Amino acid sequence: MTASTGASAVSDPLGVAVFESRLDHIAREMGCAMLRASRSPVFSKSHDFSCFITDSTGHVISQADGVPIHTGAGGFAVRALLAYWGDDIQQGDLFVANDPYVAGGNHLPDLTIMCPVFDGARIAFACNRAHQIDIGGGAAGTYNPNATEIFHEGLRLPAMRIASGGRLRRDVVDMIAPNTRMPEIVQADLQAMIGSVQVGARRLLEVAKDTPEAGFDRYCAAVLDHAERATRREIEEIPDGVYCGADVMSHDGFEARDVRIEVTITVAGSDIMVDFEGSSAQLASYKNSSLANTCSAVYLAVSTLLGPDTPRNEGTSPRRSATHRAKRSNPVRWAARCRVFASNCSTSTASRLTKGEVCIDLRERPLGLMAGYEDSAERTAEAMRDGYYRTGDVAARDPSGYITFVGRADDVFKASDYRVSPFELESALIEHASVAEVAVVPSPDPLRLAVPKAFITLAPGVQASKEVAEAIFAFARQRLAPYLRVRRIEFVDELPKTISGKIRRVQLRAQEVERHAAGKRGPGEFLEEDFPDLKSGDTAKTE
Repeated sequence: MTASTGASAVSDPLGVAVFESRLDHIAREMGCAMLRASRSPVFSKSHDFSCFITDSTGHVISQADGVPIHTGAGGFAVRALLAYWGDDIQQGDLFVANDPYVAGGNHLPDLTIMCPVFDGARIAFACNRAHQIDIGGGAAGTYNPNATEIFHEGLRLPAMRIASGGRLRRDVVDMIAPNTRMPEIVQADLQAMIGSVQVGARRLLEVAKDTPEAGFDRYCAAVLDHAERATRREIEEIPDGVYCGADVMSHDGFEARDVRIEVTITVAGSDIMVDFEGSSAQLASYKNSSLANTCSAVYLAVSTLLGPDTPRNEGTSPRRSATHRAKRSNPVRWAARCRVFASNCSTSTASRLTKGEVCIDLRERPLGLMAGYEDSAERTAEAMRDGYYRTGDVAARDPSGYITFVGRADDVFKASDYRVSPFELESALIEHASVAEVAVVPSPDPLRLAVPKAFITLAPGVQASKEVAEAIFAFARQRLAPYLRVRRIEFVDELPKTISGKIRRVQLRAQEVERHAAGKRGPGEFLEEDFPDLKSGDTAKTE
């Protein structure tokens, strides 16, 4: 487990719980700011970024928003920053880093912006780790399947000061952005990342003002200690012993051969040790995992064993993870680094239409592409007809050839006999100031067969009400064609998501079918017909 960051003699368990909850809310608010301000669909659509908060010594105390593989390694980046800059960290500074060897990064596309927070002394860091749309290197799209060393993968950044005394360093920004293939988008996304951590910094100062004098560090330590005690209780339920497992990849990135991943887990009381001895040596290709990335994956695996009420911070992290140098799980410097599950974006081609399904040309079959569906020759033939593999991803191509993700083919539905893409409606609704997140699905209707329904989480400070629903309906009517109009709205506390942060629309669709079969109306649901004045145009609320 992670050692405590300081004395945590806080005899106020309720106060600690409120403190922890406020930090989690701040992390989510940072995520909302990033989602709304970012330019790249990698962030605004796929949410491939993570906001987290560390204490003053770089231990993650809140990771309520984002991708677990990001946040689990977040503390490595902040501690690398502290080791590099020492006491030369001032109020108004901002730092950027991505290197997996010297800066605690996952891989090069994941830039991390770190904002130190001062209330007199330094009390915390507000951070955002985000996968950029491009990072230079030998191939567009951040993944280079031909890489044999890290220099082939893109721009390497140690912990660099990107702002000083509250002023952005243009020289650093102008060094990063022009080394990518999409400098305008990368620069805009850097600004969004900076804005999100500044939101976090302001909110953390508000919490500090409400915390007893000199108590912020003690409350942080209490949060971590509580998580450690809870985790140790869970581990003690596992019988002591040595547990072993192994798996094999059939390709090393350049040729077919077995690549072994072996793990030995030793449980002794409330201690747990994870050892990758026996795994294959590091590879020449990009299928290696940095130390921070490997530890983050271990933290995630262990967290799945814990109870749902166990906090998710570095108090729950395994005490040690023996990876062994020059293994896939801890490559030596200069090895190619990329996620094992990276898609082969460089071999994808879209149809020559402006908008269509992304397909992969099977004449040069990408590594790792499935051979077919098990026991379903018909599905295999359908997915791979005409010499192309249909990915199910719908994309649009602009005149310059750039491809932008639009949605999934199976998310498109018919309403009043029109094909409706939920992303088009969601892109309009998310512009309303009251909307934090939105998911649109078909809702059964006796006349139109189905109508668009929006499940909406509201922005901080906005309360669900009939007035807010009316304003959003009016806003949508001004921006959408009649056949695309959202006919139903339901306010929810959160949207169902996968572990990677993608909205599970299939769950919402099933819920709608079940409700309407039972003749029920959702809690917090409003129908367009509840507001007859909308049709006459008497209501024009857009705020």
